[in-house]
Amino acid sequence: MTFDYSAFPLLITDRIILRELRNEDAADLLVFRSDPEVQRFNSEPLQTLEQSAALIDEVRDDYAAETAVQWALALKSSGRAGGLFGYHNWDRYHRRAGIGLRPGT
Repeated sequence: MTFDYSAFPLLITDRIILRELRNEDAADLLVFRSDPEVQRFNSEPLQTLEQSAALIDEVRDDYAAETAVQWALALKSSGRAGGLFGYHNWDRYHRRAGIGLRPGT
């Protein structure tokens, strides 16, 4: 099985859209990634919009490098990002990947 990186995979349900993280999501990303409880098992909570924008760049760079795919979880009703998850550290030979955000993000 191969993954086509030429177009970001968009997944749509009745209530939720799983889509590419966008630059305009920086403020929404900061809301949930700055919460210490949400970040308890992840990296340090974000403190600024600049850190949020840098994380968006990292997520997009990982996708461009074909090492990860991270979806922004958005409600259809608002379109705003309320979560972020996906696959990281893909090992095609062993057909495995980590689920969630890559360590350190």
